Amino acid sequence: MIQFKRVLAPVDFSEVSQEAISYASELARVFAAELRLLHVVNPPGGVAAYGAPTGVAVHVDQNELVADDERRALEELRGFTVPAADEIPSIVREVRPGVPFEEIIHYAIGHKIDLIVMGTHGRIGLSHALLGSVAGKVVRTATCPVLTVHPEG
Repeated sequence: MIQFKRVLAPVDFSEVSQEAISYASELARVFAAELRLLHVVNPPGGVAAYGAPTGVAVHVDQNELVADDERRALEELRGFTVPAADEIPSIVREVRPGVPFEEIIHYAIGHKIDLIVMGTHGRIGLSHALLGSVAGKVVRTATCPVLTVHPEG
């Protein structure tokens, strides 16, 4: 018999993330499993990402920017609705810095996750080829099952 003890729902704060949390919370409720919500803060690639023109020397403390992003993300994650939260044995909310798909995989392995439930934005064609897909990379590299939730429509 299939038994899920730990369910991971990576969150990017999109509507499809909320849909994925609905699936993950129902599975956690049915299996009396721990539910873990994870948001990964992608560290800035450089100062230009924060609005400074390329080639302009601006001193920015990258660690401080990431720490601020993590604090804001954790506050937002705490506000994310988890259906049937009172019927789930344990809900853990965490924010980690890193490359999203890599951190999701490392987190799942490190916390012995039994199932990853995540949204996919459903991009196809050129936008998918250029941007790649966090969900697609997780599906291809995860050591546990991955349930992807597509947006409605």
